[in-house]
Amino acid sequence: MTKFEPKIVGFVCNWCTYAGADLAGVTRTQYRPNVRIVRVPCTGRVDPLFIIKAFENGADGVLISGCHPGDCHYISGNFHAKRRWIFFKGLTDFIGIEPERIQYAWVSAAEANKWAKMVDEVTESIAKLGPFTRYHDLKKPLPDQNAPPMIWSEAWLPGIEEGVELPEESPSAPALREKARELLESGEVKVVIGYCWAKRQRRVVPLFISKPEEVSRLVFNSLCVNNLAVYLPKKQGDVAKMGKPAIIAKGCDIKTIVVLLQEEQIARDGVVILGVSCSGVVYRQELWKGKMAPDLLAPKCFDCDVKTPHLA
Repeated sequence: MTKFEPKIVGFVCNWCTYAGADLAGVTRTQYRPNVRIVRVPCTGRVDPLFIIKAFENGADGVLISGCHPGDCHYISGNFHAKRRWIFFKGLTDFIGIEPERIQYAWVSAAEANKWAKMVDEVTESIAKLGPFTRYHDLKKPLPDQNAPPMIWSEAWLPGIEEGVELPEESPSAPALREKARELLESGEVKVVIGYCWAKRQRRVVPLFISKPEEVSRLVFNSLCVNNLAVYLPKKQGDVAKMGKPAIIAKGCDIKTIVVLLQEEQIARDGVVILGVSCSGVVYRQELWKGKMAPDLLAPKCFDCDVKTPHLA
């Protein structure tokens, strides 16, 4: 058997660590090839969600490295990153990641040897921990089914078993389809963002409709988990190119839309919001066995105060 070689994602500062790694390459300094570098303007730009997403996509460890204290190109970006890491470290056990899998270090542009030595040490320490499979082995049940769920990648979740009866459709669904058809036929909107049943994956997934005859595909039930508001910001170029959107939104999704409006990431007259009442959604679709149970509800649903959306 071959020796396990960990995959490590390195978020490195453009001005110091990346230059140091580049210098190590120019001087042909030998070190382990396990780190895949992601260059960022500053380590202060590294959001904890970047780290989680790296593990979701197969990383066994994460390395964050930037300028030495006092040498930050943006004055205090590395201090913000360090402070953020201290807070995030306390959450790693909750989300199922050993703290040792995430390493933080300072490397300047002139420290090629330090970079090489650090990569070797980090690779060796993570190799001793073995491969990270917490987000891969979905057959293994959670220790406590009543506890909030771990972070799972939607792409890896299995679908609902064949023969299992789907949840009852919301009474609002027919009206949603009719309103969507009306908006598209009148030209008031160019695209409707909603949900549909994907037969191949056997799960409910986001759907973009641009033709009135396609509205029959729209569904709404307790498997409509995704927050569709993530497709609305101006930076989501694909939606912007399609034209003015209409979006199906649960009460909790409305809260996201309000924040986007406050941050001026979207304009109120630039989107039509189709609010739909919601009695709760499941947090893992593959656990659906044909009947809703309290332990299947998403944690956010227990304290939800917007069963009926406003601003819609």
